[in-house]
Amino acid sequence: MQRSRVLWRLRRYDDAIAELRSALVGDPNYDAARQQLMGFLRDQRRWAELANLYDDSLEKHPDSIDLYLGAGETAVARAREYAANEDTRRAAQYYEQALSQLQRAWKLSQEQGQLQTRSLASLGEVMLQLRQYDELVKMIDENLQGTREDVPLLLHKAEAYFRKGEKTAALQEFESALTLAADDANLSEVVLREVSRVGEVPDILVWTRKKLAERSDWVSLYLLAAYLEQVQGNSDEALNLMLTGKSLAENKEKDDDLIRVYSQLSNLYERIGRPDDSLEVYRQWQKIRPEDPAVLNNLAYRLLQGEANVDEAVDFAQKAYKLVPQDINVMDTYALALLKQGKFVQAERIAQEVIREAERRNMVVLPEFEYRLAEALAGQGNKARARELMEGVLNRLKDSQSQSDAVLRKDVEASLAELD
Repeated sequence: MQRSRVLWRLRRYDDAIAELRSALVGDPNYDAARQQLMGFLRDQRRWAELANLYDDSLEKHPDSIDLYLGAGETAVARAREYAANEDTRRAAQYYEQALSQLQRAWKLSQEQGQLQTRSLASLGEVMLQLRQYDELVKMIDENLQGTREDVPLLLHKAEAYFRKGEKTAALQEFESALTLAADDANLSEVVLREVSRVGEVPDILVWTRKKLAERSDWVSLYLLAAYLEQVQGNSDEALNLMLTGKSLAENKEKDDDLIRVYSQLSNLYERIGRPDDSLEVYRQWQKIRPEDPAVLNNLAYRLLQGEANVDEAVDFAQKAYKLVPQDINVMDTYALALLKQGKFVQAERIAQEVIREAERRNMVVLPEFEYRLAEALAGQGNKARARELMEGVLNRLKDSQSQSDAVLRKDVEASLAELD
């Protein structure tokens, strides 16, 4: 087990998985190794191998709710991948497989009196995909407990009504879910994120304003109203609502609420051209989440938009990288910070890591990643390879109409001119 973890941290993923497989061959009852292997396979999205492991595990533990849930959720992941590739036949096949496994999990949960909400919620997701709306609504109605644990079930019920075209009924279920979520920041966020998809924005805004009149102490409602005002182009009103929500969250001294306010407020400041205010929000955010890699990364990136705080940005970026060295966005920000600091050899190493990690995950290698590598090479005097990469980036961007790509294209053209 320990050796596999070391190999994993070294990014020798295949070796780490092979180590755990060997441990299970030696001791098929080594459940800790089995659980670790499931986690590694899930992280690598090796769904077929994971499914086989669940099948083998279920032979040994045929009454395990957790194993049936894991097997069903793995089948759902495979179905989604096939659906994304427009292979509807295979997607349907795996959704049917998931349905069977999750129905078994649901039956066992009822018999054992455990994991009932999670089992029904997982089953409900598949029933939605298979358009079993009426059956799902009936099943949920028969199993509601009147507690916060009902929230995911009510969201499935609302989704079923929404997909049937019954938007008023869907809103009623969202309202029931919101009432149960009360002032739980995380639950409320989930509910309101789903609410925002239902109906037309003006209608949802009227609904939100009505709820605000009833519960003016709910930070989540201010954020939803702000989001909807922003969608309609009312940035000033959106900002006022967010600042009211921020003040309320600060008075409540609830970190979860504050974090959600900071996230939405910093993005709004960026959109309305107030980057200094956005940076200040991130500084406040970092004070209450000093070890959060996403906050450290975003703070570093915003500091890098100017020239005055490069050393501070490098410190934040390096700290984020040490916390999550496999995160592509974190690695990219760290590479950019090192470039700004003139540490081209280190920047090249991190830029190479970014590209390798993207390729390993079968992700698109963004033009920005190649441009970072090109800049690092240029800084070391390898102009030929830098030019080759930059010209390749320009070729990839030539047909793009996006504003961000236009900015990148301009930067690359300027860097190419400096190579001449």
